[in-house]
Amino acid sequence: MITRFLWLMLAIVMFVLSIIGLMLPVIPQVPFILAFLYSMSKFSPRFHQWLLKTRFHQWINHFLRTEKQKVAAKQKEVWYKTLWLKMPFMSKSKS
Repeated sequence: MITRFLWLMLAIVMFVLSIIGLMLPVIPQVPFILAFLYSMSKFSPRFHQWLLKTRFHQWINHFLRTEKQKVAAKQKEVWYKTLWLKMPFMSKSKS
């Protein structure tokens, strides 16, 4: 009960800070909005389920999956290129 109250208070504070961040160019609003969404989903399971069903969450989830695949492919490509560059030096024998 008390943890839900703390999550709610954190959500309210983060929401207020995000509104202040919208008005003042010095304060970034995105971290506060993300913290607000996280704390609200911890406070309310119903809000969490609604958040998971939104189109924005589906788009972000798809974007992160494709970016993860791109990064994995790029890492593999860099690994193979590094190996190919090192092969001539590895095959030389010391005479």
